[in-house]
Amino acid sequence: MIVKLVVERFIDGFAMNGRQHYRRQVMSDAALLVGTVALALEDAPHVNVIGIHEAALWVTFANIDFTLYPARDGESVIDVRWQISVREPKPGLGTWWADQRTRYPVDRAAAGLADDVRNAAERIRHWLDERRPAPDSAPPPHRDAVPAHS
Repeated sequence: MIVKLVVERFIDGFAMNGRQHYRRQVMSDAALLVGTVALALEDAPHVNVIGIHEAALWVTFANIDFTLYPARDGESVIDVRWQISVREPKPGLGTWWADQRTRYPVDRAAAGLADDVRNAAERIRHWLDERRPAPDSAPPPHRDAVPAHS
């Protein structure tokens, strides 16, 4: 419910900001997409935080952050730039970053992007789970470890 209120205020404020018509129309398309995707992800499993700033959307899951920057690319396509960061759960210290772009037809951009965020988060969670050592397994020996003498 909080996400819905933030999105509604964001879209209302953005539409009334008095910028020139063309820029407002282009930015409003991106803002509307961001708001619609935020609402679609509000009840997604494992979502921690959804944030909006101008035409960017932040979606944070445990150990996974997505920052999405949609932009209109012609009349019928939305181009979305993704920045993704993944942190290995403790005690690990690994961190990975990725940038990618996806394109969506304007009429299916919100549903497609929301589905892609959910699916990417699920794939990354499974990947992190596979990397996690079994609780009863001993850590691998350090490569410089000296063998014990009996």
